[in-house]
Amino acid sequence: MSIQSAKAFLELVQKDTGLHARMAKCRDSMEIMDIAREKGYDFTPDETRMVMEQPCE
Repeated sequence: MSIQSAKAFLELVQKDTGLHARMAKCRDSMEIMDIAREKGYDFTPDETRMVMEQPCE
C-alpha cells in the first residue's frame, strides 16, 4: 500500500474516461478500492485522501 500507488491510480482515472465514468457510479469507498485492486493498484482510503489533499503541481 502506498501513496504513490494512490497517486498513480488517480492519474489513470483522470486520463481514462471509461474508468472515470465507472468510478462516478461507485456508491462507497469499498467499490473504489475494488476497482483500484482490479487495475493492479493497492492503497488505503486514507492514502487516497492524503493524495487528494496535496496541492496541484
